[in-house]
Amino acid sequence: MSQTTYAPAITEQQVLDYALDPANQERFAGLLTKILPAYTAWVWGHDNVYRRYFNRWQQAGFNLAPNHYYSPIPHAARLTPKILDARSATIGIDWRKDDQKRFLREICTQFRPEYEQFRENPTRVPHQFYLLNGAFGKVDAEVLHSMIRHYQPRRVIEIGSGCSTLVTAAALEMNRTKNGRVSRFTAIEPFPGSVFQHPIPGLTDLLQRPLEEVDLSLFQELGENDVLFIDSTHAVKCGGDVNQIYLEILPRIKAGVLIHVHDIFLPAEYPKTWLLDEHVFWTEQYLVQAFLAFNREFEVLWGGSYMHLEHSGELAAHFPSYRNDAWPGSFWMRRVAPPQAVAGAKSNPGKLKLGACDLNMDACDLNDACDLNDACDLNMAARILNPDIDPVPNVDPVPDVDPVANSTSPWAWEDSRADPIRKLAERLTGFDQIDPADQKTIDLRTQGLDWPEPLTALTMIGVKRMRNIFECVSILMHNHTPGDFMECGIWRGGAVIFLRALLDIFNDRNRTVWGADSFDGVPPDEMRLSDLDKGVIFGYKEYLAVPQSRVEDHLRQYGFLNNRVKLIPGWFKDTLRAAPVEKIALLRLDGDLYESTMDELHGLYDRVVPGGFVIVDDYGLSMCKKAVDEFRELKGIKSPLQFVDWTGVYWQK
Repeated sequence: MSQTTYAPAITEQQVLDYALDPANQERFAGLLTKILPAYTAWVWGHDNVYRRYFNRWQQAGFNLAPNHYYSPIPHAARLTPKILDARSATIGIDWRKDDQKRFLREICTQFRPEYEQFRENPTRVPHQFYLLNGAFGKVDAEVLHSMIRHYQPRRVIEIGSGCSTLVTAAALEMNRTKNGRVSRFTAIEPFPGSVFQHPIPGLTDLLQRPLEEVDLSLFQELGENDVLFIDSTHAVKCGGDVNQIYLEILPRIKAGVLIHVHDIFLPAEYPKTWLLDEHVFWTEQYLVQAFLAFNREFEVLWGGSYMHLEHSGELAAHFPSYRNDAWPGSFWMRRVAPPQAVAGAKSNPGKLKLGACDLNMDACDLNDACDLNDACDLNMAARILNPDIDPVPNVDPVPDVDPVANSTSPWAWEDSRADPIRKLAERLTGFDQIDPADQKTIDLRTQGLDWPEPLTALTMIGVKRMRNIFECVSILMHNHTPGDFMECGIWRGGAVIFLRALLDIFNDRNRTVWGADSFDGVPPDEMRLSDLDKGVIFGYKEYLAVPQSRVEDHLRQYGFLNNRVKLIPGWFKDTLRAAPVEKIALLRLDGDLYESTMDELHGLYDRVVPGGFVIVDDYGLSMCKKAVDEFRELKGIKSPLQFVDWTGVYWQK
């Protein structure tokens, strides 16, 4: 009888030793291709090896998944040049290329001497940034530095930290030492790297936890010109940080917040080497593109990849570190309208902000031909006020009919027809962002007694003075008083926007709104000649000194840039006497100082037409009051001063 011979049993350790031996890697990899199909075969709803052991494999640190048409991981062999080299048309996204070029010329140029100090290689200073770090480098770093230095944020929150943290912290320290701007900088990073081994000057706190565990209320601390810096896992997945960002955080972000997203290569695909060599299959930029398409509430500020692909010469001219082999991946956007659909808040997703209509005001003449119909805040000039009121007729150059239909008197602020006007005033003053329970802030904002920086306000004059503007304009329209509207000292442009919107509300197509400002704050002490003005301090210069480009951004958001709005930059003493405005129906003065107020009055008062209004914002300040009183006495003005609130006054000529 023959004896059966059995092969000795192979132990688990022998298999591991064999598999891990470099000499056997190729052969074992081939063996796995024969074994794995049995472990990854999958049929929906049926018990199989894949379903039974998937969790066990994940706990061991890896995902073993089948490759099929419905897999979120692309089939690398099928990523052809046609796919990898394609550039999306990014339909529905305005890249605002002229504004990006202006950002380079006006802002980056200003801070070039600072970012040219970036080293290429590490130094002995542990918290000093260097360009060749392999994570956050050329162009991206220079742009981040320029953004922080220009916008002077009071609050920065960073999602995903590392080398970028060093750039932000150093720029914030410059803001503090050079401009007196104190900021709070929070980094959210569940796995802090080596840069956090030593203290980082400028970094306030580090939250060492996943973003998904951070309370959403933290992001409500961000206000206008603050920064939300995003450098996430870049992967859209159930329960992941990317979903949390785009579905929960960004919809709640206040208007005016600057948002950075890293590793966005639009309009191109992700880099070939990442996909084919590194097998990195990120998906965030696809969500970014979908998020921005036809999204009127966010605007593009900077697209590093877009500028690299379309305007590389501009990058080379402004960034010495830039080379053609560099591919910037920083993408910046800004929220330009307040959040609408937030849990617990009333939502009307069909509403558009003033000036947002693609068809502009001309479409309103189409009445029912406009697809927006009653969902539009503009719509017919009368129908937005009350759908039961007849349309307001056009105002001819020499009108022979009352421009306010069915009315024998000027509109009243409390009139139901004025609802959208009040809402616009509340939006521009930031009143609509105040917690209803915060009575103190409500009282202050009504009187224009606070400086509303943390909110989205484009003016600090308060609701009462906005109402005064409306009531004066209503009388002017009712009386057919000719002349343009002009404000001197426009800050962020809120009152100019309000005046321009009122032209649309009253269907006036002939007037122009003028805005005069230094765009550099109040005159410095060395420029002041009057003893009344010397030594008067108005707080941070950068708070009052809003650049013209920023005001133009605000006008653009409402559709009013270069649309019957004209800006006059420069000190009042140099510009107002030669201002090209001929007749003024409403002159609003916000010069604060004695000399500035005198420059305004002497330069423009004679152009105010009979029946026109002069509004003074700062009569509550002793130097402004003295200028107004002296000028009225000089001109023999008998029309009584009417008080608006504690500081605002006006009279009719």
